[in-house]
Amino acid sequence: MRSGWTIGKKLTVSFAAMLTLALGLGCSALLSLEKLAGTLDDTIHKVAKRADLAGSMQASAALMRTGQRGVVLYTLANDSDKERQSDEMFRSQASRMQALVNEFQPLIASEAGRQSIAAIQSNLTDWLQIYGEMAKRCASQQLDKTIFEILDKSVTHGQQMTDSTEKLMEVQRAFMATASEE
Repeated sequence: MRSGWTIGKKLTVSFAAMLTLALGLGCSALLSLEKLAGTLDDTIHKVAKRADLAGSMQASAALMRTGQRGVVLYTLANDSDKERQSDEMFRSQASRMQALVNEFQPLIASEAGRQSIAAIQSNLTDWLQIYGEMAKRCASQQLDKTIFEILDKSVTHGQQMTDSTEKLMEVQRAFMATASEE
């Protein structure tokens, strides 16, 4: 049986089929690259931003604890300049912490992140209230047993805040690991 197709027609049809397949593969590759670019953009801009904010929260919590200890220590040492500097450190880091929490909230991407931010906010509010009482007692040189009870409460809130920032960092590390696997 002979087909009515000449060699030229067969070559033309084969060429057209190969061209169609090449275009299909090109479109598929382009779509895959666009998806990869979206994932990379999410990783770089969102996950990295959240990780940076969480790391900054950890640093602020540590500096708040340092400032608080300095207030008590320099009150006991009767060094009012360093006491004032320590108080300023605590208060500026508390303000920075609040700004970081506010900046992080719209970026929350998981329930664990939401819980960590809520815990940080709650501990910050409580810690500021307790710190205010402690600072008043230090300013008036009321360094009795009560100041150390207040200090114990504030240390608890500081530790809980540090723990919450660490959980937040763990969530961000998990997001980065997931993004790198995709």
